[in-house]
Amino acid sequence: MLRPIQDLVPDKKTGIAWSSIVVALILAVCSAFLIRSVIHSFFFFPYRIKNDIMAPALVDGAQVTIHWGFSPEQSRIGTIVLYQQPGTPADGQYLMGRIVALPADKVELKTGQVWVNGAAVQTDWERAALQLLARKAPRLPQTGIGVGSPFEMAPLKIPAEHVFILSDNRIYVQDSRQLGPLDRKYIAGVVTAPD
Repeated sequence: MLRPIQDLVPDKKTGIAWSSIVVALILAVCSAFLIRSVIHSFFFFPYRIKNDIMAPALVDGAQVTIHWGFSPEQSRIGTIVLYQQPGTPADGQYLMGRIVALPADKVELKTGQVWVNGAAVQTDWERAALQLLARKAPRLPQTGIGVGSPFEMAPLKIPAEHVFILSDNRIYVQDSRQLGPLDRKYIAGVVTAPD
């Protein structure tokens, strides 16, 4: 008659220890946070607009995605970009604006209307910006639309490696009208909004 073999390890516990489950969960959460941080730091970042500088295209509270990194091939008229004001610290505040003129273009403003290479820009975003300007400008006591106002600008040729950036809400914002053409190296990324 065969006798059962005794277990050589007395009181051996079977099953998974709770400590192993806790450690696995902590590692999973830390890994997910690390992956999220890397993606948001180097690739794209969801962002909620906190002002009206790009109204009416992007209003306060709108959800957008910022795609970090910018190459000259992404320089297209109408592209909304996130950029840093030249002369500010590298970790300083970013500004948002729309590219309205490219290198070698000649840009000017006539009563708020953007003209590029002698032709008025006829786009949906430009028409919306002009409508907003028409509604708000008459109510501003210090704003006289005419020569010397922020809505008039003599023709300016954009240098190589530079772009001209304007906010859609041109009343309260600093952009290339005050800062001059922006070197593309100061552009941090492209802003996209869901359609």
